[in-house]
Amino acid sequence: MREDPRGDPLSELLSSPLDDERPGNGGRRWFALGAIVLIAALAATGYVLWQALGADEAAPTTTAAASGPATTVPAGGATTTTAPAGATTVAVQEIPGFPADRVYAPLVATDGGIFLFGGLEPVQRLNAERFYDVWRYDPETGEWWEIRATGGPVPRAGAAVAYDSGSGLVVLFGGAVGSCSYPRCTEDLDDTWVYDPAARTWEERSPAVSPPARHAHAMAYDAQSDRVVLFGGDTGSSWLGDTWAYDADTDTWVEITTEEAPWPVAQQAMAYDPSADRVVLWGGADREESVVWAFDLETSAWSGAIWDPAPEPAWDACLVWDADAEQMLLIGGRGPTTVQIAAGTAREVRGRDEVWGLDLEAGVWTLLGRVPTAMDAHSCVDNAGVVGVLVWYRNALGPVDSFTGTGLAEG
Repeated sequence: MREDPRGDPLSELLSSPLDDERPGNGGRRWFALGAIVLIAALAATGYVLWQALGADEAAPTTTAAASGPATTVPAGGATTTTAPAGATTVAVQEIPGFPADRVYAPLVATDGGIFLFGGLEPVQRLNAERFYDVWRYDPETGEWWEIRATGGPVPRAGAAVAYDSGSGLVVLFGGAVGSCSYPRCTEDLDDTWVYDPAARTWEERSPAVSPPARHAHAMAYDAQSDRVVLFGGDTGSSWLGDTWAYDADTDTWVEITTEEAPWPVAQQAMAYDPSADRVVLWGGADREESVVWAFDLETSAWSGAIWDPAPEPAWDACLVWDADAEQMLLIGGRGPTTVQIAAGTAREVRGRDEVWGLDLEAGVWTLLGRVPTAMDAHSCVDNAGVVGVLVWYRNALGPVDSFTGTGLAEG
């Protein structure tokens, strides 16, 4: 290979007059050195004047987080946090913005705020984009902040999350990766991650035993037993009907053997009812009956019941406990629906717009109202201190009134 007669352009670009050892260049070296010293002195003088005249106006402010490291807020509005030693994510930064359009994105209410995790691009095609970002929502200002960090879970679809208020951590398990059109996926994960809302950091856990890999499963935190309960899911070849409990304090998964349990299912709705101390499960793909399942972790027992009237069976619905209204809400979903046609009626798979209230102890469903649009693959959380819940659907977050079942204005 012929050499470039000009030499190495990169070396020439990076070289300095101080590096030139050719005869006669001694004066050039001393001249360059003097110029560098003069420039350094001028820069130092400018910095001192800037500090004296205006640094206070643009300096970042530092605030201590409720727990975890200190948080630095630059003048531009972004927030930067240094992760504690041992955390998976580092150099966390918060940037104001708004989440992209997405479905199957878990929405979680924590003591440190409301967070939106990942999700899936809402298109019916192979390999729709899977998000791995984390967003924080401030209910008081209505602002969204993207939390950017190195590390954390890989992009996935159909992961389940639950907030463990006892440890102050969000627990994430599983999800689908690989080439697939969700939920028809066959490559799943069995990893466990915890997210610290106060420190804004992820940490991958290493439990000795884990549930089998899956997607489209459900999890809920049992506050009385201080455990996260997991049920069901999809492996791509079959649905699962197993029950697991996770202790975030000891990083331990335990499979719970029960005499009775729901049929294997995926895309079901699940939430914890603190008034009855039960994890409640409803619906799922291809369910033919509107069965309410309640799980008592203290006795390791599932019990099922059907009450009439009740919502029609559906999947990808949202089940949430409203602490201020002291009521369980079921919102939306997708399933076979009776529709009017010219010849009479027919059954079609459609999204639902109904909002139902569930009194578990009384065994009563109540149709509260309807939201403005049918929805499925959405997520919802309790809006602490306010009667009602918040629902994320595609590209908007809005409230739903727990007494009238109305609302969902864009927010």
